[in-house]
Formats: sequence, structure tokens, C-alpha cells
Amino acid sequence: METFKALSANDPVEVGPYRIVARLGAGGMGSVYLGRSPGGRTVAVKVVRPDLAEDAQFRRRFAREVAAVVRVNGSFTAGVVDADPEGTPPWLATVYVPGMALGEAVTEHGPWPVRQVLALGAGLAEALEAIHAAGVVHRDLKPSNILLAPDGPRVIDFGISVFGEASRLTQTGMTVGTAGFMSPEQLTGGAIGPASDVFAFGSVLTYTATGTGPFGAGTAHVLHYRTVYERPALDALPDELRPLVAACLAKAPEDRPSVADLVRRLAEAAGGDTLHLTGGNHGQGPDWLPAAVGATLHQRSTATRPAEPPPPTSPPSGPPAGVTRRRALFGLAGVAAAGIGYGGWAALGDGGEYGPDGTADTPAKQPGSRLWTSSVVADGGDVGDGVDGADQTDAVPAVAGGLVYVATRKSLYAVTADRGTRRWTYTPDLGEGTLTQLPAPAKGGTVCLGAGGALHAVRADTGTRKWTAPADGGAYAIPVVSGGTVYVNSRGEPDSGRPGVLYAVAAATGEERWRHGSAPGTSYTLGPAVADGTVCVGSETALHGLDRAGGGQKWTYAGEDQAFTEVTASGTTLYISTIVDAGRSYRLQAISTETGQPTWQTDPDDSAYGSDAFGTPVAAGNLVYTSSASGSLYALHAKTGRVKWRIPLAETLTRPTLANGVAYVVGDGTLYALDATTGRTKWTHATKARIAAPPAVANGTAYLSSTSGTLYAITL
Repeated sequence: METFKALSANDPVEVGPYRIVARLGAGGMGSVYLGRSPGGRTVAVKVVRPDLAEDAQFRRRFAREVAAVVRVNGSFTAGVVDADPEGTPPWLATVYVPGMALGEAVTEHGPWPVRQVLALGAGLAEALEAIHAAGVVHRDLKPSNILLAPDGPRVIDFGISVFGEASRLTQTGMTVGTAGFMSPEQLTGGAIGPASDVFAFGSVLTYTATGTGPFGAGTAHVLHYRTVYERPALDALPDELRPLVAACLAKAPEDRPSVADLVRRLAEAAGGDTLHLTGGNHGQGPDWLPAAVGATLHQRSTATRPAEPPPPTSPPSGPPAGVTRRRALFGLAGVAAAGIGYGGWAALGDGGEYGPDGTADTPAKQPGSRLWTSSVVADGGDVGDGVDGADQTDAVPAVAGGLVYVATRKSLYAVTADRGTRRWTYTPDLGEGTLTQLPAPAKGGTVCLGAGGALHAVRADTGTRKWTAPADGGAYAIPVVSGGTVYVNSRGEPDSGRPGVLYAVAAATGEERWRHGSAPGTSYTLGPAVADGTVCVGSETALHGLDRAGGGQKWTYAGEDQAFTEVTASGTTLYISTIVDAGRSYRLQAISTETGQPTWQTDPDDSAYGSDAFGTPVAAGNLVYTSSASGSLYALHAKTGRVKWRIPLAETLTRPTLANGVAYVVGDGTLYALDATTGRTKWTHATKARIAAPPAVANGTAYLSSTSGTLYAITL
């Protein structure tokens, strides 16, 4: 698992649309953080080092690389979901994979048996195939860039790779790669292409099977010399692996096998033997991993594993592309039926679809069927996949008055809820700012959102501006409308002396009712969370309860050695997701919104809660629901915090939405509908799209917004 570290004073609190909640580590290009989107999605955010960010040549190359890596879409890669190559500094966000690094696994548990090495090789070869198909070379494939998950390995950090056309290093003294895993041509200045990754692949398999690399141990200079001039030491390799690895480690790139050859030779070496992803090692983990590694991964991610979701009543229409080849080594025949691995099933009785003009075939009516899809949000070219100026990232839909509202970074769109036809578009002058991506409908036909350092109110019927207030240039959080008042944060800039401010504004007129500033040197990054008589706001170190009527402070809650990451309010209780012990464990806690005193908190040492970070909690009835970083959905008793059930669903999950006794959550592009009391899966709908935002539910329909700007309406 990743080691989370508390943020320091020099770390950012926001990068693009992502709130930074912890530090994951650092690499050659910069720092890596755990970030959370407005929709609750957890991502790994890599921020480029200041010295590189100031290099114009590096920026141009980084922009080209981002445009390439965003096209990588493989089952065994952690893909790029968002980026800003022109940012200050540049950054990119990838899928967060809560898994153990291969290097850690070998260090702790020793070399792997040949059968498991072959399975690892199969996943890595498929990952390289996807990376190379996008015109990208990884350049730094090594054990620390390979994460182990229950359903196979994940290759990470290919954001530092380069276009195949960029054959040489472009900066004096800048070497991309790691000693012992770099190809000879990387060290001698030769042309760098897919064959360089094949060389690293051979080094990784050697390390996994023997515990050391093919060129032994020593200083970087010694390893570089051996890589270029000496033969690799392969005597300790099993016979099944030695010929394949030797071919990968050929000094000349043209003498190495292609990735397609690797896939074929690994399948032949496996001899038809399959490794199942679940149920191996006596329930301690997937048997594609060595028993000790699987047990450790299991203990860290699922202390008590509940039953898998039942299969759908109708089988999937067909396996995803490439599934036959993956089955050869990973035994995936049962995975689709179990609802894991590929993240769910095809829609049950998929109905007709609407095009951009809103015309439709006859829609199906059974639960989980698609009512319509609409690409009208993307019309005009300002919405895309989060790179190269596109403005769609985590568009959280909101539904009111027969319309669905979706805000991108630049525009607010309104489409009809019954057909998906665009009604209007609101595009304000933002300057250097962006829109908050969750619009807040208010009574009286008004929709509120933060835009360009001000709070905007838009007429729901026409999309014209109704009022703006206040305009202090601050970075606005998501507004909350309650009782005719709009509550919204301006985060503030502690370094420049500008405090954070919570505003209370009349929803009908925009008139300011009161404001509350943060303490000097602090900001408001969390909230507002509105309870019966209290509105809560704060930062990762302290939360404040304010009187809703006048903004007076009622209490402050702060704890030693804990950082608050998410807050929500329900009734008279505030639910808080927390990082404790400098990122070594996590806690969910409840405090009274009237007194600021804790009523319960989970115990990080209790195995019932797992060991991963909690997302945004959502209260409904007598339970509190939250997604975790490992892709599990929790239900906890609202009065005690005890776990009622915990269901592992997907690699990443959005914040859940609760409606009519059902919990709706999106994981890896699939909408899950679960019985809110038991956690049993009622149905699923697979969109095959990137969905980073939680669903909006209204009038018997769930609305989803993809990162590319497509809206989906699913019948409930």
C-alpha cells in the first residue's frame, strides 16, 4: 500500500479541481499527492518540480507527453484522468491504485515462484502493449512503478515517458530511468523506443524471480557499466524463464522480442495453467500472487471480506476486447460473472439512446436500463478529457425543475431531464478562474455556482445571469443552498495574508447576510456543511461551528495528529473523514453540530474498518455510507460508527448517493445499485466511460456525467 504522509506548510492544498489530502511521495519529476475531486474520486496528483516547471523546453515536452499518455487505456495501467500542462506548476492526475509495490513485496517476502512470475509477466506485457499502442515509451519500468492489486498488476508513472519520435534526451545531465533497470541505449544516448521497455521488463522478471536484478548490486556507476558491457547473471533463473529473459536483455534493441512476442511466449510458458483472481490461498488473497504476498495484501485491504455481489439476471453481451488472451494466464472466466476485474456487467436490457438532438428510440423501462444518452454538453469543443485546454473533469450533475445541470470549468449546461435536449448554456467571463463543478439549485428558479471569484445566480428558465456577489477574487468552493440562503467559501491565501471567508447570501437577491473570516494564516478548505442551526466550515486542522442566523462562532474542534479531509452534516451531527498518525491510519468520526464535541469515532486498529482512507460520508436514515480509497463501500451505524456491512466493488468509487432505500455509486464506469440495508447488489449498468462524479438521482432516474461530457440517464 502507499504510505500516506501529512501535508507540510509548503505543500499545496489544491491542484486544479483536486483537493490535496496527503503526500504519497516524490520522484524525479516532482511530488506526488493523494487528491480528491469535487465528486469524491481519489486520484494520484503529480506536481512538477519548480526548476523543471521554469524550463520552457521541458514544458513543451511535458505537454506533448500528456497528450500522448492520456490515450493509454489498458487493464493493467493506472491511466491519466486529468492534467494541466500549462499550469503553474504543471501537473497530471492518474487513477489511484491502493496496492503494494512489487519492490516492497519482494523485499518483505522474497523471490516469487515461477508460476506467479509468469502471471506477473502476462499483466506487465499487456500493460506495455497498451502504453506502446498510444505512441508512448515508459522509460522507467521498475519494481516501485508496479503496484500489485487483487486482479493483477498495475503499471504506474508512465507520465514521464516520451513520444516515440523523441528519441534522445533533450536536457543535458537529465537521465530518465533507474540504475539496474535501464537499457544500454538509455545510457549511451542511443535511440529509445519500445525495445527499451522490453529490456526493463526482463530486468523486472529477473528481480521478481531471484530477489536481485540481472546486473547485481552496487553503485549506479557500476550498474551502468555492467548493463552496457557485461552479460547479465541469469543462472539463478528457473528454466521456464531463462530463455525469455535472456532475449529481453539483449544488448542490441533489434535483437529483443516485441511485446506481442512476449504475450505469446508467456502464454506458451504457462502451458494452459491458469491463476484465478479470487478464492486462492485459502481465502487469504488471489492466487496469481505468492501466498504470503496475497495474505499481506488481503490483510491491508479487506480485513473481513463479505460475499461477492450476486450475478445479474442476464449475462453480459460479450467479453471485453482482449479477454481471451488474459484468461490464458489469469483465469478470468469467472471474473465477469463475479462483477469484479472489469468493473461490472453490461446494462440489463439496454434501451434506445438519444443523440445530440434529443431524438430517441423506444427506451427500455426495466431497472438498470439506459433511458437516454446525450452528448450536448460536449457540443462546441470546450469539453474533453481534461487536457489540452478541454474543460470537463468531474462534472457533478444536479437535478431540479425538470432540468439536469452540469458545470464544467468554463460553462454551465442545462438539459431536459426527460430527453437530454439542451435547454441553454451559461458561459461567464471567468478571467483566470473556473466554475465550481456542482451547481446548487435554489427555490424560485435560480441556480447558484461559484465562477471566476464570485458567486453567480442564473435563471433556471433562460440561463441568464440573475445576480453576482460578492466579488473578492477568491477561489470559491461548492455552494450550499439551505432555507433561502446560499453558503459558500472563499478559500483564502494564507501566504499573502488574505483569510478564508464563509459568506451567507440571500438566494433570491444576492444580498450578503453575513460573513465569517478565518484566523490569520489559515484558510477555509472544507465545508460549508449545513445542519439544523449550524453551518460548519474549516481546514484540515480545525473545524468551526457557526450560528446560521448571524455567523457567530459557536465552537471549534481540532485534534492532535489528525488531518480532516471531508466533512458533511446531517441533522445535528457532523461526519468527518480523517487522516491520523501522519498518514499511517484513517478514521471516521461524528461530532455534535451544537457543541462540537465528539459522539463517536472509528478505531483505526479495528480490522472491521480496513486500512484505507475514507471518502465523503453520506448519512441516510440510521446509517452512514462512505466509499474508501481501495474501492469498498461501507455502511456504518449512525449512532455508534460500527460497521454494518462492507462491500468491495471496484478499483475506485465515487461518493455514494442514497435514495429510496438504495445506495447508488459509480466504480470504474459502472453504476451500482445496492440495497442500502444489506449491501446486496440489486443491479448494475456499465457505461464503458470514465465516470468520476457521483450520480444524481431524481424522479426514478439516475443521471451520470462522464469526463468527456456525455450525460447518461439510467432507469431506476
